[in-house]
Amino acid sequence: SGALMMVFLPAANLLRDLPHSRTQELEADHIGMHLAARACYDPAAAKRVFERMKLDTNSGHAPPEFISTHPSHDSRMEQMDGWIPEARRIVERDGGETCRRMQADIERARKIAAQRAYERESAMRQWMVEHGSQDPFR
Repeated sequence: SGALMMVFLPAANLLRDLPHSRTQELEADHIGMHLAARACYDPAAAKRVFERMKLDTNSGHAPPEFISTHPSHDSRMEQMDGWIPEARRIVERDGGETCRRMQADIERARKIAAQRAYERESAMRQWMVEHGSQDPFR
């Protein structure tokens, strides 16, 4: 009877706790999709990530969902289908103007960063020519 309890109690606790863990994972997915939408990312991208993960996982045989701490990829993608319209409304708030401005700002920052990197490389090449060295730290 003692050996049976040593096996039964941990198994019962595990089976009791796993659904809560899966619920928390789905909640995290939902919150993450909202945060990504507020940052102007495509909400459908989250689903595409899980589609790719499912392709990878299927070759390795994922455990059944009822004994896993995480929802299956199919469960997650099914939930995401319901969340995507709401997340798209977040992206399109104010007619999408906030996201257009943010994307324009990001593009300007990328151009500035590329220009500064080019200037640093040019200065380094010039230094190397002037000092006849391949190693500027010598």
